Amino acid sequence: MSLEKFEIFVKVVELKSFTKAAEFLGYTQSGVSHAINSLEKDFGFQLFIRNRTGLKLTHNGETVLIYIRDLIKSNEQLLATVSSINKVNKGKIKIGTFPSVSTNWLPSIIQNFRSDYPNIDIDLLDGEYDEIREWIKDYTVDCGFVLCDTPDDRLDVTHLLKDPQLIVLPPGHELCQYDRIPVDKLNGTNIILPKEGTDYHIGKLIEKYNLDINVSCFSTNNFTTIAMVKSDLGYSILPELFIKNLKGELVLKQLDVPFYRYLGFGVLNNRKLSPALNVFKNYVVDYVNTTK
Repeated sequence: MSLEKFEIFVKVVELKSFTKAAEFLGYTQSGVSHAINSLEKDFGFQLFIRNRTGLKLTHNGETVLIYIRDLIKSNEQLLATVSSINKVNKGKIKIGTFPSVSTNWLPSIIQNFRSDYPNIDIDLLDGEYDEIREWIKDYTVDCGFVLCDTPDDRLDVTHLLKDPQLIVLPPGHELCQYDRIPVDKLNGTNIILPKEGTDYHIGKLIEKYNLDINVSCFSTNNFTTIAMVKSDLGYSILPELFIKNLKGELVLKQLDVPFYRYLGFGVLNNRKLSPALNVFKNYVVDYVNTTK
């Protein structure tokens, strides 16, 4: 069994497609299919169920997945350690992230990091808050940007930023008259729910203050949310880190009550960081501290 086949298997799992995995890895689709078929022959059981809706891991496939990820990660750590010993900076870092971090922090962080460590590859995987936590715990990613206000004993989280949640309004909206919007003035208003929906901060705000807010529409993309607000379909609530450089013609307001999200950088607790990841973490912390 080769490590190459394991890496192909994991990429197919992540992308849920032989074709996408082949494109990402630079293989032909038949090459990826051959590798999976060969792995199934080596194991003696089927790894995927193939049907019209796509790919689904079998129970046996799910069982071996975590061990295969461990093997790949152990190999990457071995290579990184050997490279560190030989004073050659090589390796790979997989990072779980979400839009506000991807657009505002990571371009500069990665640019600074790569200027000093050009031989370290970086893979980004976009996801939801809870999804990124699970990725860290099952080794899908090495690290990720997470919320600090959701305790988890299995994660070691370094606090980065107290990020205000802002009311995003079209010009002329009735709420624009307030310097800080009284939270009770949200009652009866029409909100465009952003990607996080009511599962996180907005839901907690509604519950805490017993608000009666009308959901005019739900957006699965924060950029779409902004476009809807600009079209005067309602207002929305977005984190300052995401909206501050994209506001354009929009009006940004804070509430008259504390309303924040707390961002952090998470890794698996009690796990020895690879040399590359340890250095990258320092770059993240330094960048955020100098740009607050």
